[in-house]
Amino acid sequence: MNTQHREQLLARAQQLCQSHQVSIRPYGSAWWLVGEGVNLVVSQLEGLSPSHLARLQVVERPSWRPEARLRVGHHRPAICAGRLRHAPSNS
Repeated sequence: MNTQHREQLLARAQQLCQSHQVSIRPYGSAWWLVGEGVNLVVSQLEGLSPSHLARLQVVERPSWRPEARLRVGHHRPAICAGRLRHAPSNS
């Protein structure tokens, strides 16, 4: 890929982000694309397509208090060497 072709692809990517109201921010040696429903890190902007900027559905996590779910005699899950195991509660 020659320099002129790379510059054309970069300009297209910038136009695409602008039309989708996505900002392009430097992120180390990569680029962070941020907009409404878009939160993506890419190594290069050249070759960016509209499918990359498809909005993600935002879903809120359910609200629960772990302490409200524990009862005397119940076990609380613990992570051990990447595996889920049950550890006795300290109550």
